[in-house]
Amino acid sequence: MTVTKAICSFHFLALLATPSFAQTADSIWDEERLSDATVCLLQPVSDSTRKVGSGTIMRNGTSYFLLTATHVAMTTTNATLLVLRLDGDTPRMVDLTRVVDGGVLNWLHHAVADISLIRLAPKDSDVKDRVAKVAFPFSQVYYRHDLPGRDVDLTFLGYSVIDLNVKHFSPLVFSAHRSSGLLTQPRADTHTPCDFFFLDVPGIGGCSGSGVFSSVEKKVYVGCGATRMEGIVHGTMSDITGGKMAVVTPAPYIADFFRK
Repeated sequence: MTVTKAICSFHFLALLATPSFAQTADSIWDEERLSDATVCLLQPVSDSTRKVGSGTIMRNGTSYFLLTATHVAMTTTNATLLVLRLDGDTPRMVDLTRVVDGGVLNWLHHAVADISLIRLAPKDSDVKDRVAKVAFPFSQVYYRHDLPGRDVDLTFLGYSVIDLNVKHFSPLVFSAHRSSGLLTQPRADTHTPCDFFFLDVPGIGGCSGSGVFSSVEKKVYVGCGATRMEGIVHGTMSDITGGKMAVVTPAPYIADFFRK
């Protein structure tokens, strides 16, 4: 399947009710909880090398999904491993096909943006319980088209540094601020136009597909009353001067998965 496959015709969208932003007593997430919700998609290349990308386990009611960048989803195969972070920074590795619905990599790709979604139905009881425990709610995705203020603290994650024996497993956590408004730029993977915004720090390989979150609980942070997903990491833009900035696909594109 291709990144231009239409999303409006997928039949299982009827299973998703359009979420609205909700604030509850459990709406504030800290870096530890987001690290648990953020998973690594690990693609073995050889005995000594791996390809890695990140994704977020999401929930809508009693249904669970994996949200990532399309250019990450497109590299997944039946050999791809999903790696969950457990207590003590230990990994739980499972074949991705044992986690997705029907055992088939039936990704839904956005027609414009670098965002993909797949439904989860884990076969292993411990993985099923973990998914239910750590999932970030779609109701806290910020679907409005206004961007967070430039003074708002933003957090994204990535499993960029992987122990090849996967004995220890911990994400890199990045703090940033928005450095631009919306800018239409060609996607790095397809070279087709899409809206993005830029952060004042670079990303790193392996962060692609991570959620970008505001109002993450820290000792000192600027945000609102609930943790929000503001977008998905697309990649890093660099130039000949050595300047680098993380590029983010804004969250309103995610709402398109819920339109009939």
